[in-house]
Amino acid sequence: MTIDFSQVITAEDKAAREAEARAGAIKTACEARITAVLDDNTVKNLLSARLRGQLTPEEEATFDRADDWKWAMIEECRRAIAKSAAPKWPLPSDDIIRLVEAF
Repeated sequence: MTIDFSQVITAEDKAAREAEARAGAIKTACEARITAVLDDNTVKNLLSARLRGQLTPEEEATFDRADDWKWAMIEECRRAIAKSAAPKWPLPSDDIIRLVEAF
């Protein structure tokens, strides 16, 4: 009887698979949280309104903060994956929520 060692799963292999699955779960959670606030249609509508000059200066500033929030979410996703830590998701401000609800 021969043993096929190519089928052996090492502790390192198992840890790498678990880390990959964990990273995938964090990325999925991040995407879902961002999309719950800034879905593609809302972003397209806001960009169109901005290009057409239909946003007030306050709305433009809020839209910029919404983009900053999105990038903070992505950075937190990356940090949590790199540090093997639980994500500490930043919350969108109330003015961001009001703006996206209007579009």
